[in-house]
Formats: sequence, structure tokens, C-alpha cells
Amino acid sequence: MLDQNPTRIDYYERYQKIIEEYNQGKDTVTIEEIFRKLKEFVQDLTEEAARYRP
Repeated sequence: MLDQNPTRIDYYERYQKIIEEYNQGKDTVTIEEIFRKLKEFVQDLTEEAARYRP
């Protein structure tokens, strides 16, 4: 995705932050919050992919 459009770096950075948070926190509340963020991230990627289609 970044190769095709470098302006999408914010998606990469968001994903990296979610993974970092997951690796740091192991309690139930933290994992549930991270899962919520991950679902939101996937939705945003889906919307971006639909917007990009030529």
C-alpha cells in the first residue's frame, strides 16, 4: 500500500501503534480497547481501498 501511495504512511503508523500497545498491555481491558482500535483501523482501510479503486 505504501509503495503505491506514500501518503498512506499514517495507516502504517497507526497499525504499528496498535501492535505496540498490544505487546505492552496484557490485561482484559487493554486488549478489548486494542481490539476496538484494530476493528476501526480495518474499517478505515476498507474505506480507503474502496476510494482508491480505479
